[in-house]
Amino acid sequence: MELARLVEESMDNLPYKLTWRKIAQETGMSHSNFCRFKEGCELNFKALFTMAKMIHPDTYHTVIADWSYYVEAPMNVKFALEYMSANRLFDHAQHKIQQIRESGTTSKLLIDLESAYTLLLDRQQSDETPKDFIQRIKKMRYKTPEGKFLRQMLFAYYYSDVRCFALMNDNLSIAEALLDNVNNEDLQELYSLRIKELKAVSLLFNSNRKEEARKLCEEIAQSEVLDNPTYRAGAYFRIATSYMFSSYDMTEAFFKKATKIYRETGRDNVADGMESNEMEFARVLWGKIDNPAELSDDSNRAFYYARNGKSEEALEVIAMLNQESPFTKYYEGLAKNDPSLLLESLVKFIKGGDMVYVELPYSELQKYPQLCGVADILIRELKGD
Repeated sequence: MELARLVEESMDNLPYKLTWRKIAQETGMSHSNFCRFKEGCELNFKALFTMAKMIHPDTYHTVIADWSYYVEAPMNVKFALEYMSANRLFDHAQHKIQQIRESGTTSKLLIDLESAYTLLLDRQQSDETPKDFIQRIKKMRYKTPEGKFLRQMLFAYYYSDVRCFALMNDNLSIAEALLDNVNNEDLQELYSLRIKELKAVSLLFNSNRKEEARKLCEEIAQSEVLDNPTYRAGAYFRIATSYMFSSYDMTEAFFKKATKIYRETGRDNVADGMESNEMEFARVLWGKIDNPAELSDDSNRAFYYARNGKSEEALEVIAMLNQESPFTKYYEGLAKNDPSLLLESLVKFIKGGDMVYVELPYSELQKYPQLCGVADILIRELKGD
């Protein structure tokens, strides 16, 4: 009854009248179900999510996380933990995990979920080394379809982190097969977003297969299961990146879609970082900057100077940055007209899993006929699985 009371209080505070009948129409639930909800029975998570969006259209993603504290039905707990983990609502997810832990439950499902999401959240938040992380995963033994799927995803995440992409894909294939054992279509689709996201990241950044990555990102963005803002924003970010060297307009449009979602969901720091890093970089790349004073990022300022023939200024900024990144090495190679630095940048991009940006040094190396073949060999031999 506590959750029903919170919902009614929220409805009463709206500047317009919202009735239970209207909510019933939107959620597809019968009026009798809502009567039972008001008496203390639990609605399904999808209905609760729709209610949160109706009552709190601007903050629904955190409201549903708040409400998740009150859900107890195992199916609802599955959806709640997956939504909170996927959308990086870590404090809420930790709260729910602690609630399960303290309940003393003997439910195999809840025990599996508590363990699996503890590992997932640790991976998302901690600085634990991959070696320690994989040892923890190997010790876990799950008995439910959901636990087994999440364990397989943890293996896939590990192999992605250590750039063993063949093993990552093997584990994703096993995870896809395990999805068939999850007995809810909406939960299957929600879980499948994890697979599609990891595949898209690998296709774009490790393999530079832009069109395939873009297709997966479009599928993620179009998914209607619980309207996951973090998945959509990430998909738009990767679509924008896929257009970085072919269309400024598309790059800008999708970056703006991503930053809009991040700001709407209270992640202004992510939006700010994207605007000052990737969006500024795209503007420099496409000659949209007239004055370096427009740039807030020093690395992008070095790029601007190097690209516009101001070698002395570029090298001064690079020295101040004191970085050994593939980008600064590329800018230095541009400023000095030094193909050896461009080759070093190319190697760094490949080894760092940034194949999508290999085009920067690679295109410059085309000016040195004797090195074109060397660049092709390096890409072929050093690229990940």
